[in-house]
Amino acid sequence: MKKLIMMTTTLALASGLSSTADAAKSDGAAVKAAIAAFVQAGDDQDPAALEPVLHPEFRVVFRMAGSNELTVLDRGTYAQLLEAKKIGGDARRLKVLSMKQRDGLAEATVQLDGAKARFEGHMTLVRTPSGWKLIQDATLFSPKAK
Repeated sequence: MKKLIMMTTTLALASGLSSTADAAKSDGAAVKAAIAAFVQAGDDQDPAALEPVLHPEFRVVFRMAGSNELTVLDRGTYAQLLEAKKIGGDARRLKVLSMKQRDGLAEATVQLDGAKARFEGHMTLVRTPSGWKLIQDATLFSPKAK
C-alpha cells in the first residue's frame, strides 16, 4: 500500500512539473512573438500594429552609443514618431540573446541589426489577461556608417 501511495504521489508530482515546463515553453514562445511583433511594427512604421503588444504604460529608454544623453519616450510619442516616419523603417534582424520569466514578468536581452543601425537592448514584458505586453524597451542605439 505504501508503494502504491508513493508511486501515485511521484506520478502526480512529475505530471505537475511537466505541465509547468510546458507552460513555461508556451509563455516563452508568446514572449518572443510579442517582441517580434513589436520589432516588425517598427520596421514597417505601423503604429496600429503595436496596439496588441504594447502595455498602456509602455516607454522606450534609449541612449545613442558614445553619448551620455538619455531619451525617454512614452507610448504616444513613440507611436507618433513611427507614424511620422521619423523612426523605424529599417528591416532589422532580431536575435533574442537571453530571456527569463517569473510570476508574470519577462525580461529579454535582444540585438537588432539593420542596414541603418544596431540596437542592443533589454525588453521588459508583463503577462496580462490578453497576452504578453511590452512595458519597457531600454536600448543602446548605434548608427551604422553610410
